[in-house]
Amino acid sequence: MTVEMIQKCGLELLNLCSQAVMVVDVNGLIVFINSAAVSWLHKSSAELFETSILSILPSLSELFPAEQSERSGRYTSSDTNLEEVDFQYRMTPLAVSETVDGGLFLLNFEMQTDPSADDLLRASRRQLEDIIAFLPDPTMAIDTDGRVIAWNRAIEALTGASAEQMLGKGNYEYSIPIYGFRRPILIDILLHPGIVVDATYNFLTLGPDMLTAETTTNRLGAGTRYLWAKACILYDDAGNKVGAIESIRDITEMREREEQLLKYQRQLRELSSELSLAEERERRTLAQNLHDHVGQKLAISKMHLGMAKDQAKEETLKNTLREVYGTIDQIIDDIQSLTFELSSPLLFGEGLEAALKDLGEQLLSRYKLRSSFMSLGVPAGLSESLIITVYKVVRELLYNIIKHAEAAAVEILVSSDDEVVSVVVSDDGKGFRPEILTGHLEGKGRFGLFSVKERVDFLGGNMDIESEPGQGTRISIHVPHLIRIEGAT
Repeated sequence: MTVEMIQKCGLELLNLCSQAVMVVDVNGLIVFINSAAVSWLHKSSAELFETSILSILPSLSELFPAEQSERSGRYTSSDTNLEEVDFQYRMTPLAVSETVDGGLFLLNFEMQTDPSADDLLRASRRQLEDIIAFLPDPTMAIDTDGRVIAWNRAIEALTGASAEQMLGKGNYEYSIPIYGFRRPILIDILLHPGIVVDATYNFLTLGPDMLTAETTTNRLGAGTRYLWAKACILYDDAGNKVGAIESIRDITEMREREEQLLKYQRQLRELSSELSLAEERERRTLAQNLHDHVGQKLAISKMHLGMAKDQAKEETLKNTLREVYGTIDQIIDDIQSLTFELSSPLLFGEGLEAALKDLGEQLLSRYKLRSSFMSLGVPAGLSESLIITVYKVVRELLYNIIKHAEAAAVEILVSSDDEVVSVVVSDDGKGFRPEILTGHLEGKGRFGLFSVKERVDFLGGNMDIESEPGQGTRISIHVPHLIRIEGAT
């Protein structure tokens, strides 16, 4: 078949057609191709002439060897380098078949994509790629086959691996610049939920479409680096899963600042505890001095004054001595109360149980509250810091009840097992919402409870609060015999 023969059939008019058209023989050999088809295939007429159409569109192999009948269909294969592979085709026998072995066939291709919509799609993709490229957080994305489809500038700076090196890579190769070896990361876990998870991940949120976690690596810079990562599933317009995207943030400096802050907090707690113990020792010394010196001297003075009062003859003098005697008697009572307020004389003499029982009776009788004390046994030999702290904690709780609970009765229960000393303080007062300890609510007594919790936490113990408005309050503290300073190693 020659060009002249095609021209006789008027096929040169096909060059004016805006659709891609070509003429092939029975085996698919191209003998004519119009300008639209040349442009579409991105080749010259010389390159395409007498070339098999199957070398360009192999999925059309079912059409050849061709039969003398019209055939049509839709071509959507991805086995070509063409930008548009979704089109309708029609193959029609030509009337010049008598002069050519097997005949000639007209192949007409009608593209299914709207050029304007296609341009918008390409522009949208470019815009998305630009957005990802300029995100401040290191970001990458993979398709459902695990191949890298995005690797932005921030992740290039973090890892030293360029987008040119990483795009199209699969088999977990994208994890090597971050962790130093191949391993599944968050985007893989999202795309394949049954995958084995690296134990170094500390998951913060888990969901079907999103994961956030923290992990560490020794690959990025000197020493251990702390990373925060967030991964999300990517869907197309039809709701099909097409891949996943992950952003990574180096939070090492934040972690180091947190560790430093925790260190300062531990030091402050230790200092506060030492100051508290030192204060208690000073209070005990002052209480002993008041009792042993001032109290005794006042008692002796009271005795002598009583004798002088009894021996006085003049009524005016006797009345004056009687008034002074009463004043000294009141001062002695005040000193005894002050001594008790400063430090319980029983705490280091008879022990924690006796001191707590006396504390409850003294305070609650003074403020006209019914008190109940029960002890299930506390071992001897507890450390001074534990005894002092538990005593001060219970005293703080009792004062909190007196000031804020509007209670009529209070119960104190002391117990111990082989490891923990426990004290439960209950009242029948107005109760409160325990959330005041979270720092979100304002309320009277909040600082006192916060102070109690801090002291108990410092000793490695814990505090439990059960309370409802109008239902009273039950506060339990549990402190280990062997004190474990919180945060110490």
